[in-house]
Amino acid sequence: VIYDLALVKTGPVEFDGSAPATFTITVKNQGNVASGAFTVQDGVPAGLTATAAGSGGVISGGGSLVTWALASLA
Repeated sequence: VIYDLALVKTGPVEFDGSAPATFTITVKNQGNVASGAFTVQDGVPAGLTATAAGSGGVISGGGSLVTWALASLA
């Protein structure tokens, strides 16, 4: 019985911060059982600020960290 979570972050290859940009984080369970609860955290690079987070993401640290608490992945 194994769960194996894989995370992929996509977004602009080049980004200078002069205009808003969208980044997407996708988590997949590559294992053979449901994962159970887990947390994903994404640190925002210095000089940039997170202003929105979808799928229940919570922005903290003045926009420097986004956290998602997820129940399970099948």
